[in-house]
Amino acid sequence: MPSPRPLPLLSCFSHLYTWDENGEVQQVTRVRDESPPQQRLYRGRQTVQWPFQSIVTDTELSSDTATSAYNRPVTWQPKATTDSDSNSIEQDLIPDYVRNYIRGETPETVARRKRNGGKLGERGVDVAHQHRPHQSRVADIEGFLDLNDVPSRVGGSGVAGKSVIFSGSCTKASAINWGLHAAISFFVVVLVAGANYVFQVLSSPTRTEVAVAHFRRRWLDIGIPSFRNLGHVGGVRVFLAVVLLVAAALTQIIYNSAIFTSQTTANYKLVLVTESFLTGSPFSNDTSSNGGLLSRLDIASLQQLANRGDLKNLTTTECFQEFSGAFSTSFNAALLISNINSQTSSVIQTTLGSSSLSRAGNSISNLTRDRSAIKYCLAQPTRTQTCDVIASAPLLGAVALLNIITMACLAAVLFRKSFEPLATLGDAISSFLKEPDMNTRGCCLLSKTDVWQGRWGLDAAKYWVPRDHHWFQSASLPRWLMAVFIWICCVGSAAAALTLALLSDPSSRLSPFGTASPYTVIPFSAPDNAIALLAGLPQLLLLALYLVINSILTTYHLSHESSLFAIGPPRPLRVSAHPEGTQTTSLYLTLPRPTSWTLLIVFIGMAFTLSQSIFPVSINLSDLPISTTGNSTPTSATKFTPFLALGFSSTALLIFLSSITLLAIIVIAIGIRRAPAAALVNGQPVGNPMTLPSGSCSAVISARCHTSARERSLWKRNVIWGTVREGVGMED
Repeated sequence: MPSPRPLPLLSCFSHLYTWDENGEVQQVTRVRDESPPQQRLYRGRQTVQWPFQSIVTDTELSSDTATSAYNRPVTWQPKATTDSDSNSIEQDLIPDYVRNYIRGETPETVARRKRNGGKLGERGVDVAHQHRPHQSRVADIEGFLDLNDVPSRVGGSGVAGKSVIFSGSCTKASAINWGLHAAISFFVVVLVAGANYVFQVLSSPTRTEVAVAHFRRRWLDIGIPSFRNLGHVGGVRVFLAVVLLVAAALTQIIYNSAIFTSQTTANYKLVLVTESFLTGSPFSNDTSSNGGLLSRLDIASLQQLANRGDLKNLTTTECFQEFSGAFSTSFNAALLISNINSQTSSVIQTTLGSSSLSRAGNSISNLTRDRSAIKYCLAQPTRTQTCDVIASAPLLGAVALLNIITMACLAAVLFRKSFEPLATLGDAISSFLKEPDMNTRGCCLLSKTDVWQGRWGLDAAKYWVPRDHHWFQSASLPRWLMAVFIWICCVGSAAAALTLALLSDPSSRLSPFGTASPYTVIPFSAPDNAIALLAGLPQLLLLALYLVINSILTTYHLSHESSLFAIGPPRPLRVSAHPEGTQTTSLYLTLPRPTSWTLLIVFIGMAFTLSQSIFPVSINLSDLPISTTGNSTPTSATKFTPFLALGFSSTALLIFLSSITLLAIIVIAIGIRRAPAAALVNGQPVGNPMTLPSGSCSAVISARCHTSARERSLWKRNVIWGTVREGVGMED
């Protein structure tokens, strides 16, 4: 059996310490002990060096302003136990570096963790290894993740229920976010358009339902989406129609909320100082003059950066504009040079950017509200800003469930083979020509006003006054009032948000498209999913606007299609299914495909713009030390202050307002168009008896479809409306 081999002691270094007058470690130098180690450990097998240890030669641990070291050299000696120690004896017997290795830490992260803990002699440690041939690496041991060392990043990968799609450059994250929201806007608007199409089919009455309504002196809508019809059609269809619209609406809200971005930036530090601070004047960082609880090392680092000229000079106005918000994406810290003289300390007061979350006013006003007291500012630009694109698993799961419900409703509609609705104007005319409605016999000039007044049958009006008909007269007054109300809600909400954003910005500037400035946010103490859903609620107004605009344009084209039967050569009837004779069929119901597709594209763009106008803001404010080398980056020991808010992009809001106003102008401009004339008055063509003023009405359409006894199978042939026999009442 071979004899045990002696192993050298793992640590053979000593340290030289330099202290300042306040008891802080100013510098520590790690030097190799030239004398050979005398103590040896014997084991049955050779011990190897732990992977987190640095292999160094003449390594010096330094910082630009102050450097610290670990409490003691890394050795196999267990730490002494005390009565107050909460750790077990077994834990005490495990060396520090073993436990640190299991947690996946390196000497650098240990130093930063101790510095953030604020222990005496370790605060403000910034370890920088120089001249080392091998870099320490974090141990990757499955099953030994210490959850206490994982930063609490709102919207990050460490939060349950969320997945990071992308993490890195904020420019790339913004581009990915735009692309995803553009795809989402396309999908949800197409889904809403499809749901509206199926809703129109489900709400269309059958001939039996029309006959029952007419017998009760009620009328139904033909050829347009109608909530009014829901009280007269089958209960199963009502259920499917309502569920389909609700599922489409919820999908539009939730889908736009499922993807958002999270930004990690430094929680900026502000230090109000006298001008003598820049020339190395002594300062104190006790609590009376240190509201931000900045370490002495942070303040000293800012002093050194100012002496070296590494800070950016800002005017007083620029300084107040930059640090008036709760966070800053441009600067990590700033010195506010005051004209106040202080004999005790050159540091007057400090604060943090996150202080505006819990105090009235903003961070810079917590230091001074008198701008004249500030000469200028010196700010350190941000170098540690990253962005994540986050997908919320619960919200995506809800969208998947809604899509399943939508598909189930569509499948139920497709398998109802016995359902034959009067979905188009051609369906209604064909049905009434095939089986005339006795409830409207003898009143071929019946108008919707007559129907509202209850004048049906033989006592109805028997005359028609030729006059011009504009398309906007085809929509009923209640439909126009609903459209105006929804449009005002959309415009009013967007205008209010834009006004708030401009008034909140000190310079009244437009924030970039899809980006909220620190001033155009409304903080919320709620989960990010809740804020995301709140940001998606305006999509509900856009959905309502799409439905009402689609309805108005549909009534335009329904009346126009009806008016064409009073002019020109006979025309074939356009039916939704089962054409007979010369009848034609098409996939669209009433709104022609070019108009429908144009409306779809417009609302896809508006939905995308709205998603970039109001959105959740998730900012991780990292408590990083001020580095004189610009190398500070967030680590597993970095503390994060979550900032959740509802953000506004004033540029996107302005585009949305412009587009929605332009849409209203286009709809009104189309409505000014006149119907084709079918009569001559004083030699001038004017009026059309087949137009549908005030919208679709089954009784009016039925009254125009009574034929003479000698005419058979007209529904199978091309037809034209007009007088077939002159007599009393100008019977058709």
